[in-house]
Amino acid sequence: MKKTWRNIIIISLILVILETVATMIIIRPFYKCQLVYNSISGGNWIEAQENYNNLIQSGKNRVQSYLPEYAAWLASSYTKGEISYEDTAASFDAINAIDDTKTLYDKYMTDISKNEYVIVINGMHQSTDIFDSKSEFEYRKTLNAIMHRLDNDSREAILVNMLNMKYDSFLNDEISVESMCNFYNLVIANSYYAAYDYAFYIQKNVDCVVAYRGVYENAHVDYDEQRYFEAMELCKIIVPAPGDTVYAGKIEELYNMSYEAGKEYYQKQLDGYVAKGDKKGAVALMNKIETVYGKDFDLSSTKEEMAQDWQLAAIKLAQDWEPGLKKSLGEFSTGEYILDNIYNELKPDSILLYDVNGDMLPELFLFNKKRANNEYVECFMYAYVDDKYQFLDYINVKNFCSTSDIVVFPYAFERTAGDESMLVSFDGAELTYGNKCQEIGGVYYVNGEEKDDIDYLAAQTEILANINEKTVGNSKYSSLEEAEGYILAY
Repeated sequence: MKKTWRNIIIISLILVILETVATMIIIRPFYKCQLVYNSISGGNWIEAQENYNNLIQSGKNRVQSYLPEYAAWLASSYTKGEISYEDTAASFDAINAIDDTKTLYDKYMTDISKNEYVIVINGMHQSTDIFDSKSEFEYRKTLNAIMHRLDNDSREAILVNMLNMKYDSFLNDEISVESMCNFYNLVIANSYYAAYDYAFYIQKNVDCVVAYRGVYENAHVDYDEQRYFEAMELCKIIVPAPGDTVYAGKIEELYNMSYEAGKEYYQKQLDGYVAKGDKKGAVALMNKIETVYGKDFDLSSTKEEMAQDWQLAAIKLAQDWEPGLKKSLGEFSTGEYILDNIYNELKPDSILLYDVNGDMLPELFLFNKKRANNEYVECFMYAYVDDKYQFLDYINVKNFCSTSDIVVFPYAFERTAGDESMLVSFDGAELTYGNKCQEIGGVYYVNGEEKDDIDYLAAQTEILANINEKTVGNSKYSSLEEAEGYILAY
């Protein structure tokens, strides 16, 4: 019985030894491979390389076949946040030490480094925004490690892209101007090439955006304080940066708000001017209203309320003066000559209202501003008779007088040379031509007859006695285009 047990024990021992040997033969190569992966996982590239070199060829082949899968798992773990960038980088350094293909490091680590570079730059930016120098220092350490693994061109391209993204965020009001400035200064401090130059370009864009946003804020102050014209004017000059849809919308909205609010506000202001009898104030405001609103603001009732009958007649004439003038010249004694010879040069572009006889109904003079000179101004004169302005004469006005007289220069086709002047009196409806004095070559004439110097001086004194130095050129006149406001303000 004892012998039997001894045999059984011996056989069992032999079997255990055989099993252990078999296990060692089969398992040990896998164990040695696992040591390689443990070294990779620990980020020890020297140890990984040594363990790999200790493998037989079949073990090396086994490790090489599994490396791509292991590298993909490592990258995935980093993406999920299960492994830090430092540990991931160290593990890929170990993989790179034994990778026969020499591709796994570039395939995965470049993308990982790019991703981490973005994270670090954003982290440093956030730390700068909140003045967290401790966190910035920690990010700086990681940044230094990344810069050893990521080439300049890749880093510069990432920074350019991030500058564009931050600039878009700034335009969309998602980050403040201070944060935007912090970011491009961060880029300037950490780049040398394309991103460095681009950061200064973005800086200029930001400065422009800040400038026009400041103008917008001023426009909003004008709106709040009921200066609607000023608000609209500022809104019209603002040109938002491309992509700044936020402020483009704000500017358009503010302009529309000012436009609509101004209608009611300026109508009340206009009514106040009219009620006070402030014609100049009313006309100045109406001119501004018509410039901004055009036909969208009906001023007809206000104009009718503030205008006298003669003003309405003057406005009517100024709006369509040419057909009536040509018709009147056709019926006038010298009109045919004027139409055939000098009308194109005399064609009026300006209007003067001047009360010659002091009856509070001003006479109306049409003339061409370019023809005005220091001696006289060639005018077509109208008087308010029978509720309308009627053409009186074509006269060359030298000076107005304190009486109901006008000192004129003879017509060009009656003129000779030397000192000439003529007196014309106005009774409110008609012109009466008085004496015409001429000195030609030392010979004196009055109304075409030769006179001695005493008679000539007496006639000339009569002409010049009441002259008041008021001329067409130094009076307040207006262009025909702006005649309406000028007439209403008279």
